[in-house]
Amino acid sequence: QCVVRGVAFMHNVAKESAVSGCSLERGVMYHLFVYVEAGGKTGTLSNAIETIVDHSNGFSSLPTISQGPTQDGLRIQFSPLTTGWAWAVIVKADEAHTVNAANISNLKAGTGALCVQENLHGLEITNPSGLKTMRFSSCNFPMNAVHKAFVYVEGDVAGSDDGKLSEAIDVVLPPSNSFKSYPPAEKKTALPADSEIEIMYTPQSTIGSLWALAVQGSALVAPTPEYVKNSDTYLCKVGPESIGSSVLLTGCALVEDASYTVYLYIEDALSRNDGSVASVAIRTPAGRTTSVFDESPYVHGVPESSGFELRMKATGKGYAYGVVVPEGTDLASADAAIQGGPGALGSNACGSQYPRTPHTMPEMTVETMDFAGCGLAGGVTYWAYVLLCGTRASPNGAIWPDPWPCPNSIISNAVPVVVPFSAHFTSPPAIANITGDGVAVELSTSASGIAWLGIWNEATLGPEVTADMARNLTDALCSQSLMSTSTSLSQISVSGCQLLAGLRYTISVYVEAGGCAPNGCGGGELKLLQNVLVPFSNTLLAPMRLLGTSTESRVRIYVEASSVGLAWAKVVVEGPPHFHDVIEFDGHAQVICGSNFQVVPGPQELVISGCALTHEELYDVYVYLSGPMQYTDGTLSAPKTLRVAPGESNSFMPVPHVVGMSAKQKTLRLSFGAEVAGKAWASVVHSSQTEDFGRLQVIFPHDATCSLEAIEIQSGINELLLRNCIFEAGEDYVARVYLTNVRAGEDGVLSDPISLSLAFSNSLEVNPLLLQVPATDIVKMSFTPGKSGWAFVALLTPENATDISISEFVLGESDICQSSPVNVTGGIAEIVELSCGLAPLVLYKLLLYVEGGGDGTSWVLDGMLSPVVDVKVPASNTFMFQPYLDGTPTDSTVKLVSYPAASIGRMWVSVFVAGPGANGPVQAPVVTVDHLRNNENTDSIAEGGEACRRSNVTVLRLVEEIELSGCGLTRGVTYSAYVYVEDESNLGDGTLSNPVTFTVEPSNEFVVKPLLTSSTTTDGVTFSYRSKRVGAAWARIFNGHSSDGEWDTASAVKNETLARCSDLRNVDLVTQNVQIRGCDLTPNQRYVLVVYVEDDLGQNDGMFPAVLDLMVPGLVTNYFTRFPEIVDTPVPDGVTVRFTANAVSGLLWAMLLEPDGGVRDHAFIKHGENSIGNSNCKFAEIRIGNAPTPLHFHGC
Repeated sequence: QCVVRGVAFMHNVAKESAVSGCSLERGVMYHLFVYVEAGGKTGTLSNAIETIVDHSNGFSSLPTISQGPTQDGLRIQFSPLTTGWAWAVIVKADEAHTVNAANISNLKAGTGALCVQENLHGLEITNPSGLKTMRFSSCNFPMNAVHKAFVYVEGDVAGSDDGKLSEAIDVVLPPSNSFKSYPPAEKKTALPADSEIEIMYTPQSTIGSLWALAVQGSALVAPTPEYVKNSDTYLCKVGPESIGSSVLLTGCALVEDASYTVYLYIEDALSRNDGSVASVAIRTPAGRTTSVFDESPYVHGVPESSGFELRMKATGKGYAYGVVVPEGTDLASADAAIQGGPGALGSNACGSQYPRTPHTMPEMTVETMDFAGCGLAGGVTYWAYVLLCGTRASPNGAIWPDPWPCPNSIISNAVPVVVPFSAHFTSPPAIANITGDGVAVELSTSASGIAWLGIWNEATLGPEVTADMARNLTDALCSQSLMSTSTSLSQISVSGCQLLAGLRYTISVYVEAGGCAPNGCGGGELKLLQNVLVPFSNTLLAPMRLLGTSTESRVRIYVEASSVGLAWAKVVVEGPPHFHDVIEFDGHAQVICGSNFQVVPGPQELVISGCALTHEELYDVYVYLSGPMQYTDGTLSAPKTLRVAPGESNSFMPVPHVVGMSAKQKTLRLSFGAEVAGKAWASVVHSSQTEDFGRLQVIFPHDATCSLEAIEIQSGINELLLRNCIFEAGEDYVARVYLTNVRAGEDGVLSDPISLSLAFSNSLEVNPLLLQVPATDIVKMSFTPGKSGWAFVALLTPENATDISISEFVLGESDICQSSPVNVTGGIAEIVELSCGLAPLVLYKLLLYVEGGGDGTSWVLDGMLSPVVDVKVPASNTFMFQPYLDGTPTDSTVKLVSYPAASIGRMWVSVFVAGPGANGPVQAPVVTVDHLRNNENTDSIAEGGEACRRSNVTVLRLVEEIELSGCGLTRGVTYSAYVYVEDESNLGDGTLSNPVTFTVEPSNEFVVKPLLTSSTTTDGVTFSYRSKRVGAAWARIFNGHSSDGEWDTASAVKNETLARCSDLRNVDLVTQNVQIRGCDLTPNQRYVLVVYVEDDLGQNDGMFPAVLDLMVPGLVTNYFTRFPEIVDTPVPDGVTVRFTANAVSGLLWAMLLEPDGGVRDHAFIKHGENSIGNSNCKFAEIRIGNAPTPLHFHGC
């Protein structure tokens, strides 16, 4: 947009520079950048500085209508941002588009306006605080319409046209004349013989004119003023005529028992079609009616909540029933309510409801019907109906309805009934003042009474506030109750509210007469002031921005306030908006630093100091401006992100060094100096872990020897004491210290590595050695220490002995057996015996530890660990070769061959289950020597009886042929046989053989596995298979999928409970061609075909069930009733297949693929993709029928 170049500046001296010739638009945000360099070197570009050329004035509270509107005028309130001038106009809605920022001069002049503000030269604004009022009078608005109001404000320079134009404000005006109290009603029953209809009404004003017309049924178009005045479709019509209390339409040509509608239109004397239209429904009586209303029912007196009176006159003697129903109830429903049906309000004394004694009606006499016990609510419209019955003599001569229905009846039109409010507004509530603290409302009421004032969230409850809510005020944001009102104009108010400027609220005002019971009079009036905006007490005339470069302790902020007031500035960690409004701003507990200030109108600098921020870390800065009263109606800025300049938040003075190190006390003491108060971390690791030993590893220690975290330190010299440091002699360690200020950020300083080590307190002159061959119960060894002290000897597994440390060896729990601490003398050989209970042929590792200090009860861990000595106890007997099977096992007999190594010894043999069979999975045991040597355990898990095992039998060093019988094994199940041998000492120190695993052949199995021979249909499927032996077969179709695994046992297949359909048969050695029908399968549903074979003994010992997935195709035109099968021997040139299709006529495609070829879909086959051979080795669109069809592929 615009630029200035080459501005010279000096180091550390403030420089001001201007950019001109920009032609910037008002209200648009621009970004200003500053670039500095020195001597042609690469310089620095600043962050974007947000710049807005604002309007010369604006609104801190948007314009709203505060009083009116009436035909004469109205008042509009708003709050400007600054001093200046304001203009306002009101135009017709269809001309609102002509009011815009380009035509401000027309707005000021009032060109084309319906009305302008009272001061034609504009309203001068000398003090921008508070609400300003624009008054409109003598406007003579067209009524019954919605007009549009606009307010324009600008600064002190009049004629600049650089101000702010408001959005359009709706000005809703009532009709110029209307019907008062009650809507028009039929004055007397309209009779066909009279051909006239008389309507009574009460006008708002008698000045003006009235029109009326009657139509049969109702109008075909919406009844507008123009319709009532000018329509040529009617039964009868009058107007214009003077306004009175009733209107008579004559010459109406009425017929019996028919419905009519009378439309009345009333307006003032200006004839602008801006009045009010009302309608009255009329129904003429049937010819049998003996009495009708000479005066239709009307309300006499003022209705109360308990009841009211209706007056009427009948043309003949009879009787009447009355009822009160909700507004809108039709004639049929009202008739049913009179007869005791649903819908009637109050008791049957509310009117005279059957079977209550009816009201006797004399002839041509005004009669009053009392409605009592009605329980009506104030301000609500109800409808009353009267049923007028003619006469009929009873046997005793009385005029009485016996039985119902009453004879010759006619029901009146609805009579509106409204219980007036106990108190109502004579001057509607208008806002006198509103701030963040609360609101004051100006009003007057019809009688001295009580008021309840509430403030509601406009976005949630505002439009839904009812009279009960406005009186109870339970969910109001802020409220005040039981305030006195007066017949003269007075104010009520509520304070302490914490309202937010710029947000919309609903103000509720509810009034009742004085002296009401605690539950109210049942008839107060409610007024809602909606879309009420709280004006800003102070605003930012330009966006808040940061000044200069922020340091870890000081942040400078630029603000431009619109008014005198207060400011608060806070710094928080950068992230999503922390503060949505000033209430959150006040209550936030994680503020890093902040200050409060007094502000004046115009630009100023705010400085926050003492912050302890972290270098190169991001923060958000917020500023809140309010007026002098510190209310919540100020302005909260958007956050500004700052990054503290690079640097370190603390430094070492002097650097850390070792003060003391003790292996016995397990401590390390470090000393250092700190420039400022803050926090320190320290960590010690083994020298093998120093590759990644940086700041993160010091702050978050993992596998550290010892550490300290976030210790508070002071400015000056500090000491850190690290405890529980397991130091081992001969090992090297490294310590580091990390230091920050009190913010504990990532901008601290990390010390150089500090090397640590401990000398050995003892050594070995002679390493450990075995003094005799190890036995299962004893290991004897010797060693010679270099110094007097203490020793520790233990046996470990090879895994535990690998890379073991001194602490792990001496303090750990991985030893198989160990000695007590041994007190040793330097240069003197020591002999140690370990009683261990070792297993033969297992490798163990012997280790020795010696140290010079200690007391035999705790270890210092500053000694030496010996080299590893291998220890293995030989077995008392073993095998020359591992046992193996001799021949094929059966369900009763297993033969083994074994060759023990000892000249004489003992032997045990048993068979155990090792895997699943046809009747389900089996949990195979973990076999140990005890399972074979302990008969009790063997009985519980080994197979067969005594003949199927050997226990403690004598064996020589010869090849042993072992025959086990009577084992009772299950066909198809996997088993393992074990042999155990030892010498004659019976010490359990022999050798257990490897498992000899075998499977007993199933009683029957598939030679050819089940294969589908046709497409699956809803009726079933065909398939074939061949078994190896004579026996029985089960085939069933179930819901599901092969992956479900629910049919992997013989018993599951034999259970037909869940099967859709089945085939059970005896099988021989030929191919079984099977059809399963009557299955009632559903297209596109998953099913499985499960086939199982065994012999004819029924032992569930056959082959695992074969499971095939099935799915009935959806909407298909053809399918296979017999899948293709090869009918001759394939040759290199080709092959012949035969198949059968279902449809009488169809088309075929076929091709051959390589063995690893695949088919994606039917289009793949139609196109012959990846097929082999020439055109004779594939077929396309071959017409076929439903007979067996051969297909010869050649040239393949």
